[in-house]
Formats: sequence, C-alpha cells, structure tokens
Amino acid sequence: MLGECEKCADEAIGFNDDGEALCSECLFEQTCEELFSDEWEDV
Repeated sequence: MLGECEKCADEAIGFNDDGEALCSECLFEQTCEELFSDEWEDV
C-alpha cells in the first residue's frame, strides 16, 4: 500500500511525474489533463 492520495485522501495506487501519490481517479484525471490540455488551448 502506498498510503493516501495527496489530492483526495483515497488509497493511492501510483505516483505522478512530480512524485505525488495519487488514487486511480486522480491519476486518470491528471493524465487526461496533460494529454488533452494543449489541444483545447487554441479553440
């Protein structure tokens, strides 16, 4: 067990690029934001 998610206090399942422990939902949300944020800036 990795401990608690640093954003919502659920059980962490992995780490982001900054070394923060995140749960599956927060990790998924952050990944989506990183992948698609540049695409929407020009709209």
